[in-house]
Amino acid sequence: MAAEASAAADAARRRSGRSSEDMARHATRSIRVLQLMADGCFTMLASELISDLTSGKHNGTSWLRPLALCKSANATLAEAAQRYDAALGWQEDFSAVTVFSLGAPNVFVPTALLRPAAEKETLTVRLLHDMHSDETASSEAGTEFMLLRDVVTQVTRQYPDALPPR
Repeated sequence: MAAEASAAADAARRRSGRSSEDMARHATRSIRVLQLMADGCFTMLASELISDLTSGKHNGTSWLRPLALCKSANATLAEAAQRYDAALGWQEDFSAVTVFSLGAPNVFVPTALLRPAAEKETLTVRLLHDMHSDETASSEAGTEFMLLRDVVTQVTRQYPDALPPR
C-alpha cells in the first residue's frame, strides 16, 4: 500500500506542477470530517482545516476547504463500514463520492461537530482529491456550491444551537 501511495503522490505532484516542498506542506494540513445522519442517509464531508476560529463573527467554527463528500442511502451499512475501516466509507461500493475541485467554496462548520480523520482515511481522501480534483471542471462550480449549501443547511437543521448568532 505504501508503494501505491508513493506512486500516486508522485503522479499527483507531476500533474499539479507543485514542488515537493509544496506537496509536503499540503500533506501536513489536518483533515477534519463532518459526519451527519438524517432521514436514513449517512453523509461525510472531509475537508482541510484552514483555521479554528476563536473570536469574531465566526467564533466556535472551523474554516474548511472541502476535499470530498460521500453520501450513502443506507446509513446503517455506511456507519458500520466506517467503524470497521475508516477508508471503506470513501469507496463507491458503499456510497456516492464527490471530489471537490480546487476552486470549491470554503465552508464554516461548528468545530464541535468535527472529528480528526483517521490516518487511513486521510490517505484515502488525499489520494482521491489529488488524483481527481482537476477532473472537476469549473462548469461544476454551481454543483459544488449546491452540495456544500445542502450540507451546511443539514447542519443548521440538526444542530440549530451549534452556530453562533450573527
